[in-house]
Amino acid sequence: MIHRLDWHKVPQAPLIALLPEVKWVRGEGATATSALMLYMALVFAYGKEKPTGFYGVQYIKSLTYDDFEQACGISRKLISSGLKLLAELKLVDMQGGTRSREYEVIFGGSGWFKLPCRSIVANNGQIRPFNSFQLRSGFGEQWNQKPT
Repeated sequence: MIHRLDWHKVPQAPLIALLPEVKWVRGEGATATSALMLYMALVFAYGKEKPTGFYGVQYIKSLTYDDFEQACGISRKLISSGLKLLAELKLVDMQGGTRSREYEVIFGGSGWFKLPCRSIVANNGQIRPFNSFQLRSGFGEQWNQKPT
């Protein structure tokens, strides 16, 4: 699934658009965080390139939920809700049925940055930093309590 290059080129405009949406809201925080995780996995797993104009490039990749589970270590429910959020934000276009689906990652705007890949992705395709993420709503509740 993941192409373990030293670095991957990532356009800054879509990611900057996504970051303000990644907020921890009681009952919804894990969806936004998983959307960011899935976006990274899609960038690392780019498929065929399709030029879309002067600045825009789209990457199309056919992935399964098993691929996303392996890369991100999140539940199928979070994969589903994260992908829906990416589609709502118009960062990913999902094509095809439920069994076989292609994900078109829409890269628009100008400016790129390098995202390290080989150093953070294991040989089995797992994105190592995601192992330590705890996407549970109970964690956020402890920070919302008033000090005694």
